[in-house]
Amino acid sequence: MAANTPKVADNMVVTFEYKLFADGELFLEEGQDGEYAEAYYLHGAGMILPGLEEALAGKSVGDQLTVSLAAEDAYGEYDETAIESLDRADIPDADQLEAGMEIELEDDEGFIDVAFVKEVTPDAIILDFNEPLAGKALKYEIRVTGVRPANEDEIAHGHPHGEYGDEYDEEDEE
Repeated sequence: MAANTPKVADNMVVTFEYKLFADGELFLEEGQDGEYAEAYYLHGAGMILPGLEEALAGKSVGDQLTVSLAAEDAYGEYDETAIESLDRADIPDADQLEAGMEIELEDDEGFIDVAFVKEVTPDAIILDFNEPLAGKALKYEIRVTGVRPANEDEIAHGHPHGEYGDEYDEEDEE
């Protein structure tokens, strides 16, 4: 391997392909068909799980690794108190909701919470505010596909732009 091969370190934009297993079962992201999913992030910006970021440190393009994380090191334990029952009349478009759907709710202070519809009853919508992978041990099979230095804007904004990242429009930031 050449000495100048970029390695994953702080302020590097990293792309990788992965398969994710939750409690031993393949977990497919939306639109994923069983093949590797793709992800990118700015290393050191806290964009991915800390244990995953730590395992990727020092890796280069072409490296493959398996990373196992206990539930408490991933999305935390499942919290039974994070289940809430709301009256159907309090939820816009309640008739169009089905179990498994993700919805966003705004609280009294204007904060947005994401919840998953756990159950729909004639009188109520049961919502689960846990992360979908809460309480699950995770295993990632990873192939590093890109490593490049982040530019000043990416470092300032804390995420990748352009190649290996979101297209960036300065007008959106103003």
